Amino acid sequence: KGAKSLDALRDDVALHFRLVSLKGRDADSTFIYDEAARTLVSKKINCLDRASFRKLCEEEGWFIPLSVGAKRGVAIYTYEPRALPADIALAAPEHTLDLQDHFEGRLLRGDRSWNDVRDQVRTFLSFELAQGPEIRLFLEAPASIAFLAGKNLSLKSGAAVELVQAGYGNSRQVWDTHDHRPGPDPIVTEIAAGKGDDIALVLSLARNALPKVEQYVARALPSVGKILHVTPVEGPALSAIRGGEHALRIAFLAAEAVSNTIAVKGKVHIFLSAPNALSFYLGQQAQLLGTCVLYEFDLLREIEGSYYPSFEA
Repeated sequence: KGAKSLDALRDDVALHFRLVSLKGRDADSTFIYDEAARTLVSKKINCLDRASFRKLCEEEGWFIPLSVGAKRGVAIYTYEPRALPADIALAAPEHTLDLQDHFEGRLLRGDRSWNDVRDQVRTFLSFELAQGPEIRLFLEAPASIAFLAGKNLSLKSGAAVELVQAGYGNSRQVWDTHDHRPGPDPIVTEIAAGKGDDIALVLSLARNALPKVEQYVARALPSVGKILHVTPVEGPALSAIRGGEHALRIAFLAAEAVSNTIAVKGKVHIFLSAPNALSFYLGQQAQLLGTCVLYEFDLLREIEGSYYPSFEA
């Protein structure tokens, strides 16, 4: 695959640091750790133990503050939102993108385009980010839109996002990456599928998506040479992900597995059976993934009871 560029290495550092509550990279033009690296080199320091590294982080102010400003509700709906506890304030109408007229239930209407949906989501989230970085995101929408939201509110964007996650056995409802709800790392299995350069990334977190994906890949995706299957240690279940911190960790490890495996010109075909929060966090890792094609599953068997592509990201 060749050596990574300096900018790609900076992105890797930013992602790893955000996983442990350190500041990442909030803009393309700034990377706060460059000067620190030069200082360490000038002092001939090339190794830090846990205590000295923590001391350095504290002295430099690299830890993300635990207390942040009030978050503004922002919502994207493609179907009627579910009821939430009374203590969770909904997004105001001016901060809501209602796409219900584009969908019939969970399916895109025949006279509408996924690319049009993609463009509307991008424009809406760019506007919202310009209003301020503190966002509480409501997503009553397909996994593809959750992924796209994560891509547009990436770790580099400066957005500080928590997600309202309905269902999936989650009593707290609100997930964020600093909620101190860790969990076990997932199992990532590589499965041979053909001779192509593309990879199918399958996240079987809520249910086992692999059998249907294998059928679809064999029938419709001859360009896929490998399948990367990501599953919880205890098997797929609605409660397999403990919270935001756990979801971010799983998303990062899945993206890292793709980055370490895929050919230079390969695409990633993404099949998600997971809470939307996980799809969002995976979207935040889009730079590790490269060119992606998202897929939705016809869960209610309204068309063929199989997968179909939504859009390329």
